[in-house]
Amino acid sequence: MVDLEFPYHPEIALYIHIPFCTSRCRYCNFYFETGWSPRVMERTLDGIVHEARSYVENGLLDATSLRTIYLGGGTPSTIPPALFDRFLTNLFQVLSGPRSLEEFCIEVNPESVTTELLEVLSSHDVDRISLGIQTFDTDFLHLLGRRATGSIIDTSLETLATHWPGELNLDFITGIPGQTPTQVIKDLRRALTWNPQHFSLYSLTVEEKTPLEQLTRLGPTHGGVNPVSQGMYEDDWLTGRDFLKSRGYDHYEISNFARPGMESAHNRRYWNLRPYLGLGPGAVSTLWTHQGPVRLTNPSIFAYSPPSKPWNSYQRTIENPSPREWLSDLLLTSTRTREGIGQSIVDSDLARVSGLDPWSLITLAIQETLDPGWTQSAPDFWALEDDSRMIQDNYLVSLELAIDKIVQRTNTELAYQRLTGGESDRKLKSIR
Repeated sequence: MVDLEFPYHPEIALYIHIPFCTSRCRYCNFYFETGWSPRVMERTLDGIVHEARSYVENGLLDATSLRTIYLGGGTPSTIPPALFDRFLTNLFQVLSGPRSLEEFCIEVNPESVTTELLEVLSSHDVDRISLGIQTFDTDFLHLLGRRATGSIIDTSLETLATHWPGELNLDFITGIPGQTPTQVIKDLRRALTWNPQHFSLYSLTVEEKTPLEQLTRLGPTHGGVNPVSQGMYEDDWLTGRDFLKSRGYDHYEISNFARPGMESAHNRRYWNLRPYLGLGPGAVSTLWTHQGPVRLTNPSIFAYSPPSKPWNSYQRTIENPSPREWLSDLLLTSTRTREGIGQSIVDSDLARVSGLDPWSLITLAIQETLDPGWTQSAPDFWALEDDSRMIQDNYLVSLELAIDKIVQRTNTELAYQRLTGGESDRKLKSIR
């Protein structure tokens, strides 16, 4: 266990990283493992339970403070149902006591949807599934390296419609090489027949050192694909956005759409940088100590659960962002949402460790930028309007520069040192 003193967190979100995948998607740059054995999988899941126990014993985690649980990866549904049942049973034995969960969500791939899996999830009070469809087009799925086909996805949705009583989010990707706005509409229209409560609509990012990046560099003449032009990339996504909005889905976050009242409770906590605890190989935690915020990053599976060492013998990476860096992170995540950044969140976390009035600083900076995209979504909230959120980076760069100028203009050494974590001669970083 990390040697840090945590105050009691009355509310906490739990993220569990299941790193196992059956194969690599060509666009993915997340941490995952393929080629695993059942023994490695079982030991890793046991390690997650041991890690949870260490936080319970430390006083940071208990059932009453737990508000949301999210199982991501990797592909959590890769775990065989019987082993999944054992894992969740052991986890909740550690987290004993009454639970007041707002949401318990798991990521699932279409090819692993079975009645056995759904029975296990229901028996442990999982109430939300996020199904990674990406597209119904089998050729595009093959290009992305997905294992499903259009018919497999249809079968999984039929199984869910018959056997799943909980909420359903569907993940889609736009900007696939060769995709058109018409095909995006075709995908979403087909998905609507299943009446999901929530959509996540992402623009495909071609990350460095991924197989998809290599294909775009090769080009079609050498067995690769044409890169997507910026104009088509934007048209694909905007067409999908407008279609979902026209069908009654609220665009409440840059990439997320929901029926009224069906927003992701877990992600909303993350976007507001509320305390969240990450368990499992590669998982990240964002917590508060008496001295301020701290980020913990778990190691990969090779250090996380080696059979030759005791449980929890590994070292986590520890970061201590300054109040200034924390403010930048909070602006980056919260302004993705329709509500934006709220005074209560800023003041409760930052004022006590910086000695400043961060809400007044943000308000003055927004007013000085003269950027028209800002709006007060509520009396104590600043938000970007819907179209402005699409170019969030531009607004945040302008806002960060305005904040820095105000800090320098006040020219009080004590305030400057507190804001930058004590490094008065360091140039403040912009968000980029």
